Amino acid sequence: MTEYEKKLEQFRTHYKLKYGVELDDVTLYFFVRVNEMQKDLRREIKKIPAVRFRSGWDYFLYGLGKNIPLIMIAVLLFVIIVVITKILFK
Repeated sequence: MTEYEKKLEQFRTHYKLKYGVELDDVTLYFFVRVNEMQKDLRREIKKIPAVRFRSGWDYFLYGLGKNIPLIMIAVLLFVIIVVITKILFK
């Protein structure tokens, strides 16, 4: 019996005992794949280092640093709009 067949049997038994539902292989395949994706996602999330800040100021500076490109684009667009309106309404 392969690993997949063992998991399939575990899911089939679990749903039969807990909910009294007999599931077909396609539905069980879906549940097995979703379960595997959740496990992989949990592993990936655990790999991400936790960022801890000592104060609110540190958190503010971190957020500011992450958004500097967006802030620069917004300022650039604002300057362009101001220059264009001054040229048009002379």
